[in-house]
Amino acid sequence: CHCGDIWAINNAHYKDNLVTDAGGELIFAPATPPAGCSETTNTDGYKTLSCTGADGLVSYKKFLAEADAIIDETYIAGYDTTAHDFAGSFQVTADEVPALARNPPNIFRIDGRVSDERDGWAVGSSWFDHSKAEPQQLLAGMMEMIWVDSFESPCGLKYFRRAIPGQGQTQVSHDDCPYYDDSGNHDCAAIHEHLHEVPICTPPTAAPTPAPMLAPTPAPTPAPTPAPTPAPTSA
Repeated sequence: CHCGDIWAINNAHYKDNLVTDAGGELIFAPATPPAGCSETTNTDGYKTLSCTGADGLVSYKKFLAEADAIIDETYIAGYDTTAHDFAGSFQVTADEVPALARNPPNIFRIDGRVSDERDGWAVGSSWFDHSKAEPQQLLAGMMEMIWVDSFESPCGLKYFRRAIPGQGQTQVSHDDCPYYDDSGNHDCAAIHEHLHEVPICTPPTAAPTPAPMLAPTPAPTPAPTPAPTPAPTSA
C-alpha cells in the first residue's frame, strides 16, 4: 500500500495461506532490508517492509516488478473506485511493472463489496467483516486473480475487484435484507433463524465428449463357388 510518504508490503500468515492454497507464491522481503527500507515483525511472525525516500521507492519498485498480480490495499476514503490511481500512487509505469502492463491490468483492490453510506457512518468493506467467513468464495476469487482465464468459478471475485475506475464494486445496504423494516419493526426472529448459504465455488464439470459412432463394417461378399466340371464320358 501507499500510506502517506511510506510504500509498504504487508505480509501476514493468513495471506500466505490464501495465496499458497490458490497455487501462487507470496513475495517476501529479503532477510536484509534493501536501501531506503526497514522491516517490522508482526505478531504472527511475518514481516512488513516499509520504504521511504528516493532510494526506498527504487527498492520498492523492484518488488512490484516481481509480481504477476498485485493487491493494492492503499486506503481510499469511501472506497471510491474513481479515486484509485495505482500508477500515480506508486510512481510506476507499465514498462516497470509487468502486472500493470497486462490488458486488463492485473492490479486488484479489496473493495469489491462495500456498504452504503448513511446516517453519518463511513462506508465499510466486506473484506474485513465477511470475507473470512466464506473461505471457499475467498479462495475462488484469489484463484481467478492468479490464473486469469485458466480458472473460472461460479462465485466470481466478490470481495476482490480489478482496479478499473468505476467497475467491479457492489454496494449493499439494509434494503437488501428481507427482514428489514423501514419503521424499525424488523423481523428479529427470522434474522436469528436465517441460515447462511455457504458458497459452493467448484467450477462446473464439462459433460464428457461422446465417443464417435462408427458405421458397422459390412461382411465381405463371399466369392461364388464354381460348378464342378463333369467327368468325360467314354464311348
